[in-house]
Amino acid sequence: MDVDTRSALLSVSRAGLSLAGHDALVHGALEQLRHVTACDVAAFYAVSTAGGALMCCKQLRHESSIEALPVLHPHVARAADSTGPEPCDRLTDGRSGPRCDLAISVRSGNEMYGVLAVAFARACVPPSHGRFLGELADVLALSLRAERRRVAADMLFKRSRYVFDHNPNPMMILDDVTLRFIDVNQTAIDVYGYTRAQWLTMTPYDLDPAARTAEVAAKIETLGRNGTKTIDTFHRRADGSRLDAHLTSITLDRDGGKVHVITVQDMTAHNDALARAVRSETVLAYDSHHDRLTGLPNR
Repeated sequence: MDVDTRSALLSVSRAGLSLAGHDALVHGALEQLRHVTACDVAAFYAVSTAGGALMCCKQLRHESSIEALPVLHPHVARAADSTGPEPCDRLTDGRSGPRCDLAISVRSGNEMYGVLAVAFARACVPPSHGRFLGELADVLALSLRAERRRVAADMLFKRSRYVFDHNPNPMMILDDVTLRFIDVNQTAIDVYGYTRAQWLTMTPYDLDPAARTAEVAAKIETLGRNGTKTIDTFHRRADGSRLDAHLTSITLDRDGGKVHVITVQDMTAHNDALARAVRSETVLAYDSHHDRLTGLPNR
């Protein structure tokens, strides 16, 4: 692999790692393809997200009479159906002058992104051009896969953000490393009484009495494991009052690290009502077996 080839592959890889958009990734790949192979035309046929059909997304041409192959050309279709690492080659019959087309499917596993193709105004093309086309297709596929997943994640985050902001229960996002709250919803601010600025300087230790440090540490360690966890605990509001909390925590990967998305169900009123009911039953049971005046058993 020569310096130009290596540099071209690294350039497309860098664009993918920097989360460049679809158009920028494709355009960069075609520019590198033109530079390395000195082809007369380079084109990318993308898979339509609506119907799955191919469409000519972008092409770069040299000042020549050669055009990119039509989207419905059998050679493009054959390349799209191919799952092998070698590009399909096609030579003209000579009636329209010498020409060689190379085309290869751009895919990662079962995910198909399109067809990468080049055309030369000559019948003889070095084998190295075919190898480079295959290597570039692999790098481009991985970059497009990362970009597609980023877009999907952004859409999911926007939908999830609405649920987070408008949830009737307090919700917090806790960083796994620093153990600081990096976001809270308005309900958490209203229920607990801490301002947003206060929340962003706090950790779970600030919500529990200092005497329970060891217990809080054990619960944080439980949160650190992957999956969904539920914990019953109690917190301290800004005014010092107690809040009985039933926590549900989901651990997610985010920006190369982990965060815990915590939802709090305020059980204070429920537990108080339950305690009153238990006390009432205890009093009734005692009264039914004792004389109210003397306190002696009556049965």
